[in-house]
Amino acid sequence: YVDSWTTVLAESIQHLDLLSVTNSMSSDTPSISFTTQESGAGDSPASRTSPASDLNAMSSSGRAAIITSSVSQLSATQELNTIMEWIATLARSDSLVLKRSAARLIGVISLYTPPIVSKGLLFPLLRTLLDSPGRDVVGAAIESAASMVANLPLTIIQDEFWPKVLETFNGTNLLVIASSLRSIASICKTIREVEQKEAALHSASHVSNLTSGGSAGVSVSSLVSNPSVTSPHGSVSSNMGATNLGNSTTNTSSLIQSASKRSPGLDSKFWIQVMTPVFLKQCAYAKQKASLDQRTIDDDTYLFLEVVAEVFGELTYFLWGNLLTAQRKQVLKAYLTMTTCNGPLLRRNCAYNLPGIVYTAKIKYYSELCTACDSLAADGDEETRYLMSAGFHETLKTLIIAGKPDRLFSIYLTLLQDESSRVQ
Repeated sequence: YVDSWTTVLAESIQHLDLLSVTNSMSSDTPSISFTTQESGAGDSPASRTSPASDLNAMSSSGRAAIITSSVSQLSATQELNTIMEWIATLARSDSLVLKRSAARLIGVISLYTPPIVSKGLLFPLLRTLLDSPGRDVVGAAIESAASMVANLPLTIIQDEFWPKVLETFNGTNLLVIASSLRSIASICKTIREVEQKEAALHSASHVSNLTSGGSAGVSVSSLVSNPSVTSPHGSVSSNMGATNLGNSTTNTSSLIQSASKRSPGLDSKFWIQVMTPVFLKQCAYAKQKASLDQRTIDDDTYLFLEVVAEVFGELTYFLWGNLLTAQRKQVLKAYLTMTTCNGPLLRRNCAYNLPGIVYTAKIKYYSELCTACDSLAADGDEETRYLMSAGFHETLKTLIIAGKPDRLFSIYLTLLQDESSRVQ
């Protein structure tokens, strides 16, 4: 019930005009106070909203109406005040389930409010949740904190957020480690997308200069492609490896330098000396566990492997330039092991990340990459084959350069002759 209520509120927040709340705040501290009394673990703030007999069965707009209807007459500040009272009540509860709900909602509301709210209201509340004894609470808090990093002062990020994230990698709680990996990957994705947009604008400007000077016209779309496919998690997003940066190769050391500028509190030393060993350690563990029968491993390990497979493309792309040849082979072996394991969710994530892995590793590892293509194209799970097929045109762009079309044509025929029309 709490998870359903959290989903209701998270969707409702998107319909509120909370960005205008900045007009009624001072430049330093938000003028919002909490008057809600402490609630016990059994209290649910859902009693403040209209009841719903089956929240999961309702449409998104219908669920959103439950809460937005109750605050539709309030000003932006009053709306935020009401929501923050609910979240503060959840965070103060003795119930770890309610605390986790508060952590999730803080991450959502940070996306729809001005930076001053993250600094003055959200992170102070989230700070208490990062120290919670509940692993699910800490995991949710870390993921939420990652979404507001850009809006926090440098001192807070350096002194409070990153130490907490790095501390989790020294622990044994797989689910919290998974949350930290997902948070790091989220930051990497943000940096990558900014880089790609700037590269696209630079390419477009270059082409414009050529055409205006009388040179033969070149289509911008031939320089920058950005297809979208449906991820294994249901959302439609840009395929990680599908976007051309405007160059034939990726200068990862330059990417790390850019990351140092774009990610507050993180210098190149962090990415090279801290995150690279962490990534290699998780790759080794993932390879070991993925080689086992997935029906026999515990739930936490399987969920951890699922997250590793999910973020594998983003982290590989970002850290590849820091790796030695032996380390690169270690990373690819971990990926290949996950593509052939008997865990369908892992293989789906691997299929989704295939274009990014291929784009990053390039034809030097042609044989290993084609092995992954062969395996995923013939996978017993239709969704895995569909995800592989959806990005195969981008995979092909990179591998065809090797000048060995026979094997690639065989993979293409396998997909074309698939019994599923979606894969075809």
